[in-house]
Amino acid sequence: MQLRMLDGISRCEFGGLDKFLTFYLDTRASHFGGMRKSKMLQKLCRKYNSPRGRVCPIPRNVISDRVGEVCRSANFTVVKTIRVDEVKIFRAIAEAGERTGNDVKIIHLVRDPRAVAASRLALQYKNESTFSHSQLNSTKVQNLCKWMLRNVQYRDQVKTWLRERYTLLRFEDIATSPLRVVKKLYEFVGIQPHKAVFRWLKENTNVTGQIKDPYSQRGNLKETANSWRGRLTLSAVENIQETCREAMKLLGYKIVKDERELRNDSISLIAKLDENVIHV
Repeated sequence: MQLRMLDGISRCEFGGLDKFLTFYLDTRASHFGGMRKSKMLQKLCRKYNSPRGRVCPIPRNVISDRVGEVCRSANFTVVKTIRVDEVKIFRAIAEAGERTGNDVKIIHLVRDPRAVAASRLALQYKNESTFSHSQLNSTKVQNLCKWMLRNVQYRDQVKTWLRERYTLLRFEDIATSPLRVVKKLYEFVGIQPHKAVFRWLKENTNVTGQIKDPYSQRGNLKETANSWRGRLTLSAVENIQETCREAMKLLGYKIVKDERELRNDSISLIAKLDENVIHV
């Protein structure tokens, strides 16, 4: 089902996914409702005389056809997906693209496992500001780092179907230099960026003041990238580092040695990635 959905979205073919589309176009059902995220879908919904409610009124028996038509009117399609178990799931999609002329590119976003752990704990313990090693789920941390290692692609081992299609990107590099990194991303994808992209970055990645919504697209990227350093105790950090040492070394995340290093944000914990890893 995962593969069918990803393949369908990549080709703008939504047959059999009407239940998914009905959910996606209902902002009451999900924080990520497509009806209020996509101007193209909003326009489509208005054609069906949408009432003031938040449900797109396209009849379910035609929704896959109508959304497919809107999708195909665009020059390119972007899919953001989380927790795909292995990058090889994209092989069928990439090889199908070769036959249909659909040029598939895969951008693999990674983040410091210490930051990932802190972010997940913040969602779990909403009323707490700091987290100790006793609150960590060791199995989940171990699985996270095994997953990161499993999906990293190496220059001398990359599969034929992935060549020129795959790149790895660290969240921390975007946080440090958003304009530079986004330019490189667009070069990789082969699309000329619109000036509105850079205007949006300037307006939304260096916001002052507290953003309460954990899913907000606005914020201060540098502060977000370092926020885990004030939320995890040293013992929690040491626990994650011990479990994730191999992944952290490969991806250029420096080990914290003491409390001073942990709390001093002027000390960078980001080094160069391993030169054998394919990255932006």
